[in-house]
Amino acid sequence: MATTQPSLAIADGGTSGTLNKAGLGTLTLTGANTYTGGTNIHAGTLALSGLGALDGTSTVTVDNLATFDISAGLATTMVGALVGSGSVHLGLNTLQFGNTDPTPQTFSGVIGWRRWYHYEWNRRCHLRW
Repeated sequence: MATTQPSLAIADGGTSGTLNKAGLGTLTLTGANTYTGGTNIHAGTLALSGLGALDGTSTVTVDNLATFDISAGLATTMVGALVGSGSVHLGLNTLQFGNTDPTPQTFSGVIGWRRWYHYEWNRRCHLRW
């Protein structure tokens, strides 16, 4: 499996570009990305490392058998919403949701952590064990 690490941040110039991760390899983002569209992880792993960050207002979709890995990134990673049925690996980091959209979002996958996640007061969270 290939691992790719872009050294530049991804930006869309305000035109709401979307990042689509496909293929079984790992794509590691190490810059503070400012694209404002969604992030779709269809296969493999999208990882954040070092100063790697996504726009804190957009939705991250993690498809079945795909992984969103923030374990090597900043202590807190903010996303607008999380949907899908894949896996999220937190490590010792925190996943914070900042979307103010009152529409309920559904994530039915696995969240692996060694710490916790932070859910803003204006959103509802349902966990099933």
